[in-house]
Amino acid sequence: MKKIAITYAGILVAVLVSFQFPSAGMGEDSKTGTEQNKPLIKRLGHVQIDEDIWYRFHDEPPLHMQRAREGFIKREFAATSRELHKVGGYLHAAASQADDDLKTMLHDSAEELDQLSDSVKTGTVDSVTRLENAFARAEHALAIHNQRMAQRALERADAIRSGQYLRTAVQNAENSAHWAGHKLESGSQKVLDTGRTLAGKMIETPGFVVQESSKGIIAVGAELQQFGKWLEPRRITGKPIRKTN
Repeated sequence: MKKIAITYAGILVAVLVSFQFPSAGMGEDSKTGTEQNKPLIKRLGHVQIDEDIWYRFHDEPPLHMQRAREGFIKREFAATSRELHKVGGYLHAAASQADDDLKTMLHDSAEELDQLSDSVKTGTVDSVTRLENAFARAEHALAIHNQRMAQRALERADAIRSGQYLRTAVQNAENSAHWAGHKLESGSQKVLDTGRTLAGKMIETPGFVVQESSKGIIAVGAELQQFGKWLEPRRITGKPIRKTN
């Protein structure tokens, strides 16, 4: 069983605890998201976790994003702040295992959510759109990260794990488009649908052809780069995600 080093010290511990015990690891309600993270970084060293266990939490961010949105609409700002803080914690942890060129994107998205958590608590967020745009960027960052993790797993001939990461990447991508208010064009949706089908075959079919898997994973990665052109901060406009010629 492969182990993943969580080098963003202590963040994963806070994430795992807070996902299972909502009030745990949160500290006093008056503390900001950033303040809650910093003491953990000072107190705890690096930690490792089996990849199988880490993967169990792959579907947690979307759940907490949805809860945060619902809480904001109900004006339950303290609860919303906590949900945002949990999502930010997950992204911090993901950044610690990400490829070097993705660390900044994941950390930036995590920091955006931490800051949004603080702002919601103090009542300075006046529109749910701010949450939705932040979620779109976070899901996009996670989509790219999970697509890369799928590539890594395939390189070590772990087709099942690769398929799991690929399936998650596709879901992240669709979630990103949803939060951004975009309807995917047919070409984009076809790539993602093909990726999802491929992921299922990799998970369920022993000895699935590695070459075919690699091509499908790369195709999803290329499509995610198209998403990025429309999901830069303050540039979500409602235009199609795929550029037209």
